[in-house]
Amino acid sequence: MHQFLEELNIVYHKKRKTNRLPRGKVNENEMPAAVNAVLNSSTVYRVSKERGINLMTLKRYVRKCQLNPYTVCKPNFITMQIFTNEEETSLSDYLLRASKLHYGLSTKTNRKLAYEFAMTLSKRIPKSWKSLQIAGKQWLPGFMLRRNELSLRNPEATNFRLRHKFQPQNIYNVDETGLTTVQKPVKVIAKKGDKKVGRITSAERGTLVTVCCAVNAIGNSIPPFFIFPRVHFKGSMINGGPPGCVGVANPSGWMNVATFLEWMKHFIQNVKCSPANPVLLLLDNHESHVLIVCLDLAKKNGITMLSFPLHCSHKLQPLDRSVYGPLKRYYNAACDDWIVSNPRPMTIYDIASVVRKAYAQAFTLSNISAGFTVAGIEPFNPNIFSDNEITAITANPFPGVVDPVHAPAFNQSLMSSLSSGSACSVLPIQPISDPGNQLSSVSNNISHQASLEKLRPFPKAGSRKSIKGHKRQRLEYSQTLLFEMS
Repeated sequence: MHQFLEELNIVYHKKRKTNRLPRGKVNENEMPAAVNAVLNSSTVYRVSKERGINLMTLKRYVRKCQLNPYTVCKPNFITMQIFTNEEETSLSDYLLRASKLHYGLSTKTNRKLAYEFAMTLSKRIPKSWKSLQIAGKQWLPGFMLRRNELSLRNPEATNFRLRHKFQPQNIYNVDETGLTTVQKPVKVIAKKGDKKVGRITSAERGTLVTVCCAVNAIGNSIPPFFIFPRVHFKGSMINGGPPGCVGVANPSGWMNVATFLEWMKHFIQNVKCSPANPVLLLLDNHESHVLIVCLDLAKKNGITMLSFPLHCSHKLQPLDRSVYGPLKRYYNAACDDWIVSNPRPMTIYDIASVVRKAYAQAFTLSNISAGFTVAGIEPFNPNIFSDNEITAITANPFPGVVDPVHAPAFNQSLMSSLSSGSACSVLPIQPISDPGNQLSSVSNNISHQASLEKLRPFPKAGSRKSIKGHKRQRLEYSQTLLFEMS
């Protein structure tokens, strides 16, 4: 190990500038005899000269033995270490785990990690660590010499897919959508010029049922998962539904922790995933998806959960891009056909049978594959979205425009870079008609844009507020009061 580190020029040996005996170098066999000689009426200076021991080191051990006769005359270099043995063990375990995950740390990254670890533990560190915000070069060789399980190796380039084995058939996307008992009527042929064209529906307001679906990158899907707005689930709610579909019930009819946990079990049962056959699950960052119960179940069954960034699901969600749109259209058309053949109001017990027809038409191989393609997931395309497409998502609506407030600083830096003598290509100057008017118009446009943004800033999404409790029912209270008075 020593020879290996010396070959890589990692071990740093400080060159001594004088012939003075090194301070702190203690021989545990000679030091007790030297201390006893001083205690037996000999001088420290004479014993130091005779035995070749540093004077101040001998004085320190003599003082220790005078205070405590049972002092062990053995060097304790661990007092000079930044971390204790337990802390270095935890740091070593972290490095080994990162290496097993194929994300091993380089020497410089390891030194930065050591500095952050020391600051977290409020350790006494050298001033150079604080000024450079990184551990010293001398610390790493000593750390690796104390940890025999560590070694500096040349890693082999490993493809991300080969590392995680996330082939297209193992990349899944899950999302929920709502289907109501009152459909949106499809377009019909009517008399030209009529302002009111009607279509029969079940009622004015319908009951919402949540449907959770999952698809993979090669066009396959698992049976849908229905969430009904009821306290107790009945098997008749999914009669006639898609083959293999599952249903649960909760009072709200929305996805929560308990229902998502049931969906995870449904997903594992159909996908047959395990630590030996891992899968990647793409989903939004809803609070019901990222709780510890769901994460533990995913970890035990080899599911790697990756959530989309905020306000990006409409661009990155394959189900939203190419599947749920056709599903809603086919569902509305199927509801129209159902009402024609069943002249009665539709209930939640009829939704599963209507979804079966629309599900087979929407969840096709071409629709599902197109969703992963336009989202840039499979095949992977990180440059599929331009800056204009994400303008509404970013905090800065126009990243390519120079802020007028910082325009003078920008011009000054540009002029300094031009005057520094750096190489640049000079383009031929084209004739411009009336340049003064053009420059004034550009400056006016910039100032107008800045003033307009001050008068009416671009809207930003506010924080979500949770409405708890029930609304005050003033009408019912007044009716009850009038009834009691009468």
